[in-house]
Amino acid sequence: MNLYPELAGLSLDELVKCLRGSGGYDDYYEEVVDHIAAFGSAGINCLLAELDRRQHPQALAVIDKLFRVDSSNPIFGAELRALLEDREPELVAEAIVALGFLGAEDVRHKVLASVDHPSPEVRSAVLQYARRICGESAAAILIAALSDRSDLVRESAIDELDDLGAVGAITHLRPLVEDSAETVRQAARTAIANLTELAAQERQARGLPHSS
Repeated sequence: MNLYPELAGLSLDELVKCLRGSGGYDDYYEEVVDHIAAFGSAGINCLLAELDRRQHPQALAVIDKLFRVDSSNPIFGAELRALLEDREPELVAEAIVALGFLGAEDVRHKVLASVDHPSPEVRSAVLQYARRICGESAAAILIAALSDRSDLVRESAIDELDDLGAVGAITHLRPLVEDSAETVRQAARTAIANLTELAAQERQARGLPHSS
């Protein structure tokens, strides 16, 4: 679906100029990036160059597109790692999430050191990375984050524990059913239900009686 038909037929240089313009909505930049990527390798190279400019929010659209079409490009990987030092929390968070999906274990210590970052978006991204990279050993980090001051981070911690299948975290999740934020309460109820069912399945597989 093209929300901005005026972009159709523009040259690569014209599209890059649009991407560098200010004041656009996120979906505008996303569509500009789609058109640029349609130019093939020339377009991808332009997007990599634009990512190096660290222009926000355009860089968010660029990261999302490159992740989907050229995630194995070493230049893209290098740019993501460089973004870990950026001053814009949204860019740092986006880079952390992407690196987690890419299985980038080489930045593990650097990313996990941001678990107390001032930005809740970054702290939330660290939890997603931890679950993907650290596996079961991430449970301690996720459980600690259940008491984070941000409801975004608490909800993320719950979701990641649920995705991790951390049945041992059920007792830690129960108090969050009474959390001040509705999104956190709902996430806690869902996670407890899922993990309780998983625990029952595990017990059944081991031939143990159902826990009441």
